[in-house]
Amino acid sequence: MRGFWHPVSAVYLNQPRVLASPAVLRLLLAGEGCAEVVYAGDRMWPAIRHRQTLVVRPVAGSPPADGDVVLTLDGGIPDVMRMVGAGGATAVTADADPGPPRPVTSSELLGRIERAPRRRTMSRSIARTWLDLVEAAAGRPDPNADPAKTVLHKYDDQAVHYDRLESAELDPALAARILDRVPRGARVLVAGSGAGREAFALERLGYEVSGVDFSPRMVEAANAEAVRRGSSARFGIADLRFHDELAGSLGAVVFTYDVYSFVPGLGDREALLARVRRWLAGGGVVFLSARRVHRPWDRAVLTLQWLARAARGGGGAWGDSHTRWLDASGTLRRSFVHVFTDRRLDREASVAGLRRVFWEAGHGLFIPRDGSAGGGRA
Repeated sequence: MRGFWHPVSAVYLNQPRVLASPAVLRLLLAGEGCAEVVYAGDRMWPAIRHRQTLVVRPVAGSPPADGDVVLTLDGGIPDVMRMVGAGGATAVTADADPGPPRPVTSSELLGRIERAPRRRTMSRSIARTWLDLVEAAAGRPDPNADPAKTVLHKYDDQAVHYDRLESAELDPALAARILDRVPRGARVLVAGSGAGREAFALERLGYEVSGVDFSPRMVEAANAEAVRRGSSARFGIADLRFHDELAGSLGAVVFTYDVYSFVPGLGDREALLARVRRWLAGGGVVFLSARRVHRPWDRAVLTLQWLARAARGGGGAWGDSHTRWLDASGTLRRSFVHVFTDRRLDREASVAGLRRVFWEAGHGLFIPRDGSAGGGRA
């Protein structure tokens, strides 16, 4: 079963405590014959635990066997995983990650973990379910008077990594929907523009694009990339709870993935959508993205989390939750996120004068309730 929280993991050098790079690990293994690293996260729980120190030895020409725990590259980033398969296995997985095994090449295998358990103690789905229950009962966002600041800390910390992402800048299905609903040349605001990937993609499609984000480091990275590309897109630092645009000036507002879920407080979210409605020109539309409830398991975890907060004397609405991430030192951090039912989202949009047309490609298309949005290109 897919977990409510994504499994997280990373490998750090012991001294100094920094993320381990493939080049440094290869140098250590070639020169010293071993490397000492610190594991962070829960992807290999319970065989390997958060902050456990591991000794890595070179593979040394002998291919790892089924069940061996190895240091390998996962998307170019060092991580600890388990070999699966028999007779010179060529795939890896993680003990608490229900996702399917992935192929691995010999060049991606950096070393073998010494004295690691060679067998899982429970199925990957059971491990993930247990970790979800523990997290729901005890986990909470990092302490902060303003929960939104926990999101800011996350993206400021991770800004340096965003230019290394290999994913597409804009989901093709979302791009097609935007082209269908928004005339080329219209002004589009990207809400939560990050390092600018979606904004640059929209500019190439023929739109006049600007972006806002409340992470200064993300905005700095986006503007630097705009200069490098010769792009006319411009990016500004803004908290969406307080940001405003000229009324009737936008052909579309595009929220990047889950950004609406990072706004804490019902009143602030409804006020934001009311402002967004005013920003739209005639025929303007909103592509809203938020984290949503998809399964009964999601509802169960959110309910357990809500009850656990109430038992501790804490507040917060049903659906208030958190994401988990690892900072530069390997500390597990938690940042605020609100998870919505579709009914809750529709109700908040309705208060702001918007109605949903559909959900697709991670976004909902919302138009003014009075029907002033256009039906497509001429």
